[in-house]
Amino acid sequence: MNNETPYAFPVGDYRSTKAQKGCAMVPKRGLDIMSCETARILKLTSNAVEPLRFIVPRKSDAFQDDIFPDTYAGVPSMNADEWLGGESRPPVLVSLRPGGAPGGSGNAPAKAFTPPKSAITLQKELDAANVRIAELEAKLKEAGIEA
Repeated sequence: MNNETPYAFPVGDYRSTKAQKGCAMVPKRGLDIMSCETARILKLTSNAVEPLRFIVPRKSDAFQDDIFPDTYAGVPSMNADEWLGGESRPPVLVSLRPGGAPGGSGNAPAKAFTPPKSAITLQKELDAANVRIAELEAKLKEAGIEA
């Protein structure tokens, strides 16, 4: 892009003879930023998923701040009750700079996946909590305090 005529320069063309059934864009956080990949589309054909990469040609192999501004971190900035209450907050952003270097406006910590607990584990935790509640109620009764 440029502020003077011509305002935009085409980087490249894509042509294919395979019919497209559907497509999806990969989030910015999933791109190869060190090769200046600015977008990736996954094209669904009748028998394959074909990745289409959009790369800006650059001579430097350093991180390019100008084509990779801070992007959505994948973390909500507020919950539903806050939004329904009329609050408005900007999205949580994260820097795409490799190595987690500073530069993001509120670098969001990566959340580790925690698998859901099994029904057996939940039942054991509930039983332990009920035993503890009974103990505490007994102590309150001994102290003469009604629960």
